[in-house]
Amino acid sequence: MMMRKKLAAHPIIHRKSRGNPWFSRWTVCLWAAAFGGIPAGGHGEELSRSPASDTPAPGVVRTALPPDELEGLPLALVFYDLRGTSRIEGGDEQARDRIERAFRVRAGRSFDPLVVSIGVARVRNLEFVRQADYTVYESSRPGHLVLALSVVLGPGEDAADSPDPAPEREAAFPVLYRDEDTMLRLLLNGGIGFYTDVNPWFGNAPAFTSLNPVATSPAVDRTASWFESSVEYGLGGVRRVGSDDFWAYGAATYLTSFASGQDLFRSDTRNWTAIEDAYAGFVFQPSGSDWVVNASGGRQNWQLNDGFLFSQFASSANAGPLPGLFLSPRTAYEMTGLLKLHNKNLTLEGFYLDPNELIDSSTAFSGINVAYHSPGNWGGSFAYYEVPESNTTLAAGPGMRVPREGQQTANFRLTTNQLFGIEGLELSGESAYQTHRDVEWDAWAYYGRLGHSFRDLPWTPNLSYRYASFSGDDPTTPTYEGFDAPLSSGLDTWVQGINSRKVASNSNLDSHRIRLNVAPSPKLSLTLDYFWLLANEPAGGPREIGQEIDLGIRWAINPNLFFLGVVGVGFPDDQLRQRAGSSLEPWSTFQASLFWNF
Repeated sequence: MMMRKKLAAHPIIHRKSRGNPWFSRWTVCLWAAAFGGIPAGGHGEELSRSPASDTPAPGVVRTALPPDELEGLPLALVFYDLRGTSRIEGGDEQARDRIERAFRVRAGRSFDPLVVSIGVARVRNLEFVRQADYTVYESSRPGHLVLALSVVLGPGEDAADSPDPAPEREAAFPVLYRDEDTMLRLLLNGGIGFYTDVNPWFGNAPAFTSLNPVATSPAVDRTASWFESSVEYGLGGVRRVGSDDFWAYGAATYLTSFASGQDLFRSDTRNWTAIEDAYAGFVFQPSGSDWVVNASGGRQNWQLNDGFLFSQFASSANAGPLPGLFLSPRTAYEMTGLLKLHNKNLTLEGFYLDPNELIDSSTAFSGINVAYHSPGNWGGSFAYYEVPESNTTLAAGPGMRVPREGQQTANFRLTTNQLFGIEGLELSGESAYQTHRDVEWDAWAYYGRLGHSFRDLPWTPNLSYRYASFSGDDPTTPTYEGFDAPLSSGLDTWVQGINSRKVASNSNLDSHRIRLNVAPSPKLSLTLDYFWLLANEPAGGPREIGQEIDLGIRWAINPNLFFLGVVGVGFPDDQLRQRAGSSLEPWSTFQASLFWNF
């Protein structure tokens, strides 16, 4: 469970944008200087905020998060922080509009550091911009991010006339080289973790691991303790090709991971080094048009919305010979082909995905996604995908199996963050219908989440309830009714119980989740989750799978260091006892992970 997977439940304060009351429901973590001015590119003076900026409301200030660890997660908000005065015709409002047209990164899209860097480069090239950079924060909406663009305004001659004409941070580490056409940077991040599970596999490992080819020496003792580490290293960059309309980008990294001790599946000391990212793409943003074309291919991250159907954290294996079971450092697909067309708040996307599986099943997914993010208070999307090839088959009653190849799924999503006009009252939901081109298949999955942020209370609590259902197969009918979602994941979203998830995936599962999220200090957040899991189709047996309580502790030590602690206990119920054929014990986990980034 790498930090990318674990950052999305950090509650942050609410901000209001200019003229948009819906903005105040979002929580934006701005740097402390956002309340009183930031240095003007090293010139020593303080610049006031432009009236064309989005306006922060008073509240707790959060620490920035490392962009490389957040790639692929959706943006809940893009916040503009402008300093100084542009002194152009039309004033700062005109400057703001030109900055938005140059940046062209909007809420509702997925976060890609290199694509955002292209937008920043385009903003830097505007004649009235002296400095531009961005920072990424967490949103109160689980699994989503906030991106803040910081711009220092002023004619170029202002910098030349400054009494202290210090240059901008053009090559500050980890940036190796940057000019108006090119940016090349070092990609370097990693983590270490210490983990202990008590009564792993509910005290009966053979009952739950005997058919798992990864479990060569599963944890059978009362306790299992182990250490993990990982480091990812490589290069990424962007380059303007010809005019300002066309930019190329790409990245290539290796990843080395190490594990020692008895984890859930193995007890040997091992390490593994292999390619992680290897992709290239281009962004075409024709001048005078609102369209943006972004095409890429290769080994890279990708996620659909919050991971209900496709999560980047299920796209690659981190078990068996690939150490990193809880750090989960590998998140890149084996191969992707992505084409995204953006027009203001509308996104059209086509995707082809080949997961990086430990045991290759030749499974691939291809589909489209159409999303709209309202400048008001709602968003929605429609997605459709198929499985054009796969060697996987699924159990469908006594002695029967159905192929995954030929599967077809339609998905609809709708969200609002000002239900009934009440600030902080959130409602979101998705539904998906699944069928098959060759066999009788009729399956459903859906969820609804209702939450509220209490901005005026101490620790800014956010309380939410979610009900989710993934249909199961009734073995007495000729139709297959089990919903198949092999890439549904994400610690803060669709890992439903950090222990229970190991024995109850998002298939044939009904779940209730109650979540309380608080921020005792600007850099510390606590997330308490309660799960009640039941079988959707018990097939004549008991429905009750189990219950679990998890506590997550997130501490942003500084922008380069992040601590994650997790304490969880799962309580088995009748269905698990029936599967094991014996009594079971509560399964506890204690996790401490430290992630570093440059």
